[in-house]
Amino acid sequence: MRQFKRTGLTLVELLAVIAIIGLLAGLLLPAVQSAREGGRRTTCASNLRQLGQGLQQFHAARGSLPVTTAADMVYSTTADPSAYMRYRRLLQSQTGSDINNVYTWIVGVMPFIEQQTFYDKFDLKGLSNSPTNQPLVQTPRANLICPSDPDANTPILPRRGFSAVNYATSTDADGNLMHGVWYAGSAGPALEFGSNQFCPTGSSGWCWVGTSDPIGAGTGLDIGNRLGMFGCRYLPTRFDDVQDGLSNVFLLVETQPKFSPHNGAYTTFTGKFNANPVLSLSAPINSPMPSTSSPFLNPAGQYVVSQAIYSKSPRSGHPGGCHMLMCDGSVVFFAELTPLQLLCRLGNRKDGEIAAVP
Repeated sequence: MRQFKRTGLTLVELLAVIAIIGLLAGLLLPAVQSAREGGRRTTCASNLRQLGQGLQQFHAARGSLPVTTAADMVYSTTADPSAYMRYRRLLQSQTGSDINNVYTWIVGVMPFIEQQTFYDKFDLKGLSNSPTNQPLVQTPRANLICPSDPDANTPILPRRGFSAVNYATSTDADGNLMHGVWYAGSAGPALEFGSNQFCPTGSSGWCWVGTSDPIGAGTGLDIGNRLGMFGCRYLPTRFDDVQDGLSNVFLLVETQPKFSPHNGAYTTFTGKFNANPVLSLSAPINSPMPSTSSPFLNPAGQYVVSQAIYSKSPRSGHPGGCHMLMCDGSVVFFAELTPLQLLCRLGNRKDGEIAAVP
């Protein structure tokens, strides 16, 4: 009898091949995801490094870091006219323009990170919602976005700046569409809005209980005892003010803008309270947030400002931690389990307790 050679696979063999392919794919997928996240982390670190180089060049050209923000310039005219004039002249010296309502350190550093053309489009005398500035503050800028954040594709966020404890009922903040900020200036272990559940206070000097800022615009981070490299508003800091070594003090800290109405790249037009690209180190990295710490988590829109330390703290979309930019320009990845005590020391530029970067 003539025999025929089998040219196909049996059902059992086919199922075995499918199982092997599935197993290999299962083993390969985590490696692919890890490689992709590695690429995103590299991009994020590169963004921070570019901003750091720009800030160093700004410092070399202007003699200090940029003023954090031009928030409350209009409010300041009635609060303290003499202080207002001092800060107005300071802003003029840093920018070459008059009252800079839209200005933040992010705007200031643009000419030093190859974004002179974009910078030149701003009307620095105008508000963020002016016909000239509104399209600009809603233009995505890749160097301000961490690609690991699931929300990186939607960087233009509503309600930047807050003006009411019950955010759901506020009217003047509803229309504030603005670029969120993933990289904020480090205010150090500063008190946030009259409450600090985490960072120890007292003789250690890690935390500083602020009083009214120099122009009387509320609790601020700008009096002479500012501990970090950036404050809530006007006073600029110099690298010469760092007493603990440039490699041992944070300059910028990674964060996620979706949780806090303050995390905006530009000054808003909501009045006294504004978007402000700065954060404190008063809560651990990626610490769980109660719903009342963010109006975006609470359906009722209640925003308990004493818990803003959660939303204005280091966090990221990277598994296990986030990046920090040191004053010497180096970028370091800090794990979520990094003790808050260490973060406080590295955020304080003048506590005299030199902490080593892990």
